[in-house]
Amino acid sequence: MSDPPRFNLTLKRRYTLVLSGTVGAGPGAGLTIVAGPITFPYRVTGAEVVFRDDTANLLQVYLLIARNATTSNGAPPADSNLLGPFIATSFLLGEGLVKRVSLGYEAESDQQYIKAHALNGCAYAQTVNVTVEIEEA
Repeated sequence: MSDPPRFNLTLKRRYTLVLSGTVGAGPGAGLTIVAGPITFPYRVTGAEVVFRDDTANLLQVYLLIARNATTSNGAPPADSNLLGPFIATSFLLGEGLVKRVSLGYEAESDQQYIKAHALNGCAYAQTVNVTVEIEEA
């Protein structure tokens, strides 16, 4: 009788990044929230955005990955968009719901910052609540 096969299982650490804040009254008001620097090789596996009941589909949330911690109070910073390769639009929007996306984005070695950028089209301030899941590569 032969020995059973052996598997080399290496558990990878997983992290949940919480990005939250308040974007001012729009239209055109923006807010960039930054997490990082992340100093180890990683992959972005998913994200979740909570939209309040009163956003009227006017709050756009961009998920970005960057080499720097640059922020913007208007249009999104010129960083790599995490959603671009996976969905038809470059942002998420909604009203009274939670949007979840599964991603498989391999970060480049110098992409140490994860950002959520909210662009508010509402006439009043909005809460931004985003979580991003990463794991060691």
